[in-house]
Amino acid sequence: MPLYSYKEHYKKYKNNPSFLFIYDRKNTPLAIIKFSAMLPVPKEINVIHLLKYSEKDVKYKKLISSEYRYINSNKKEIYIRANKMYKVVTNNKNNFLKTITCNF
Repeated sequence: MPLYSYKEHYKKYKNNPSFLFIYDRKNTPLAIIKFSAMLPVPKEINVIHLLKYSEKDVKYKKLISSEYRYINSNKKEIYIRANKMYKVVTNNKNNFLKTITCNF
């Protein structure tokens, strides 16, 4: 699933099944998962191990670690929402969601 860095205009987003906010431990938004742009990734690929950091990237590494922690703690909800989005779009049950999603 595509993960996007948090932008100030995201707070205007109305709650819908096409996205999920990622928060840090202080409940500050860090990122957003856009289910509307998700692509399948094989289970055996561990994306977090593909990332390489230099000593200068400490702040970025902390951000990615916080996002990963949230995603890992909420993976059941994320999986359920992603699966629901996929089914709704592929079964043509919601025209709005179908217009904003990639072609699964």
